[in-house]
Amino acid sequence: MSRPSDEVLEIECINYGFLSVKARQAIEKILNHASLSAEEKLVLKRAQDFLISVSQGAELISTGCYHHSSNPVDSIKALKLAIDPLEALQKVVNGTPIADYFKTMADSVESCSNSSSAVTTESQSVLANTIQFFEGLHKSSISTLSNRSRSQYETGMAAFA
Repeated sequence: MSRPSDEVLEIECINYGFLSVKARQAIEKILNHASLSAEEKLVLKRAQDFLISVSQGAELISTGCYHHSSNPVDSIKALKLAIDPLEALQKVVNGTPIADYFKTMADSVESCSNSSSAVTTESQSVLANTIQFFEGLHKSSISTLSNRSRSQYETGMAAFA
């Protein structure tokens, strides 16, 4: 299996960076009891799909089992992207299997984005942690892009030395 090109990795970082910002904003609207636009609901569906992929990647790593409806490579990629932001949630996740916690986050995002009823206290807590995760994902995406850019600059400058 070939290694993805730097351009593909950069595109993924950019896509997940945008997703993380938009998902965080939409979840904040839910917590502030504001209604969501159709676009925001689509963003939350993408965020939910990402959280499910992370959950499935964690399950694959921990048990060796994967869901036949998902691509195991995509699930592992999603888990890899989630590792750095997950550090911010260590205290919250402590003792809970990562796969289960990400499934809980995905379920909360789905139920709150499709419901007009008030958000439960438990969902508020999970959604607050989901916001924290997406903030970490955004920071991680920026850091990855910055490091790649710096590395490309240094490599290019070395050619002139």
